[in-house]
Amino acid sequence: MKTITKDQFVSILNDAGITEVQKHKLHELFEARHPQGHEVFLQWLGVPADEIRAIRKNRGNQTEVRACPGESAQSVEPES
Repeated sequence: MKTITKDQFVSILNDAGITEVQKHKLHELFEARHPQGHEVFLQWLGVPADEIRAIRKNRGNQTEVRACPGESAQSVEPES
């Protein structure tokens, strides 16, 4: 299966006008709600295994999601 790189994906997000805060929120929600799917997605983007481990290690049992402008922060329970 042909993939895109992490840098190419980030470039798409940037070109779509996604802010750094929004990207961080997307990442945290993806990891909190769908940790295995997030790992597979990171692998698909070609993120090295050691970087994936570091990303996933930094996740707690509950993730505080930073708010986008005009929104309030929320806590997200991880999927079971």
